[in-house]
Amino acid sequence: MLISITWCRDCNHFPAAIKLGMDIKEAFGYDVEYTAGGGGMHPFEVYRDGDIIFSKVNQRGRWPRKGEILSILKGEIPENPNDPLVDGTAADNK
Repeated sequence: MLISITWCRDCNHFPAAIKLGMDIKEAFGYDVEYTAGGGGMHPFEVYRDGDIIFSKVNQRGRWPRKGEILSILKGEIPENPNDPLVDGTAADNK
């Protein structure tokens, strides 16, 4: 299994990407690759074998909660990259 993390070069999310990648490698032994992104979207996205499992952009800027990505990879919580209501509450109610 290959995990890919796209991080925002403009915001220097690289330390967060590296930390998450180390946690994933330690927990599962999966290979992790890192890709710098940008272009005004300020991405922080996680892919499993090419399929997106978390997107900060699609979550209205919400960062993954502590342990959330590991729980998705374990199958404990569903991957839901396009739903800002992941925890059952709206990020904003506009």
